[in-house]
Amino acid sequence: MASRRDFLALGGAAAAAALLPGRAFATTATGVKLHGLSAFGDLKYKPDFTHFDYVNPDAPKGGQMNFAPPNATLNQSFLTFN
Repeated sequence: MASRRDFLALGGAAAAAALLPGRAFATTATGVKLHGLSAFGDLKYKPDFTHFDYVNPDAPKGGQMNFAPPNATLNQSFLTFN
């Protein structure tokens, strides 16, 4: 059960967080809006890319997709592919 001390600590933390200036929150180091993140060098795609390299933009549109719901009877676990 929560005590009065827990309630006051939570209320104080909420009040302190509300009073923090906007500069206390994360910003980009460069000050420039970024369009991607790469841990291994430069980004592959520019900000205005139209499609991924593996996508055929001239592929036929439309069609039908059959999507089977996941279930545990055909799989050992729901976490098999995680």
